Amino acid sequence: INADSEEEESICMGCAGGHENVLSLPVAVMEDGPDLPLPGFEAHRLRVCSHGGHSGIDIHIGYASAAKVLNRLLLHGFEEMGGFALAHYEAGNAPNAIPSHA
Repeated sequence: INADSEEEESICMGCAGGHENVLSLPVAVMEDGPDLPLPGFEAHRLRVCSHGGHSGIDIHIGYASAAKVLNRLLLHGFEEMGGFALAHYEAGNAPNAIPSHA
């Protein structure tokens, strides 16, 4: 139950509901070492920034989720290159937020 409001001196009683999904995929893990990037690979850093926001009050505005944009870029790159090695992925910090950075 949410007893929170975005407006001062008011209380909003409601339930926004929430749901988290967990996705597990088999991956090949490589040990960190002095020879990274791996031979034949180039290292690149991708960073996506957007406005972000609260999924309950900003969802209708249409802000891009930085995580979704980065996922689409990675999928496109994977399809175009036939695969790649991903060293680190980080996006968002709350389950009820539209991530502003990924």
